[in-house]
Amino acid sequence: MWSFHNDFRRNFKGAIQELSKPEIDMKGFNRLVGEFFFNTSAIKFREEGLLFPEVQKAAPGEALNSLLAESLVVGFPFYTPHFSVESLQIELLTGNLVNPDTGRLTPGRIKLLFNHLPADITFFGEKLVYFPSLKKRIFTRSKR
Repeated sequence: MWSFHNDFRRNFKGAIQELSKPEIDMKGFNRLVGEFFFNTSAIKFREEGLLFPEVQKAAPGEALNSLLAESLVVGFPFYTPHFSVESLQIELLTGNLVNPDTGRLTPGRIKLLFNHLPADITFFGEKLVYFPSLKKRIFTRSKR
């Protein structure tokens, strides 16, 4: 897979360089674009037809769902999903009220509160307990 990725990058850079020239060598450009297409198709086939089905067999659904939420926080290179981490949460805002001695809040509202504080807070016990889902971070974090 890495060799396809390396070829992909090389052909992509070559095509961009060719397009930036005042006189484009169409034969060379067509060759680069053809190899780019071949490498992209090979990567897509292996990921969708081989890699992802094996991951789905090996990993429980909860683990895959948590990886999706973490991926949304980190982001994708050429894709902006049309849904957010919050839309993946199953918890309803109406249940399980928490009483912090001065009123009652739902876990969802507590989460919104922490996610909108002007600081990046992390809670530790024996291990990582909680960190908010911020759009801008100094460094990325994983729940694992």
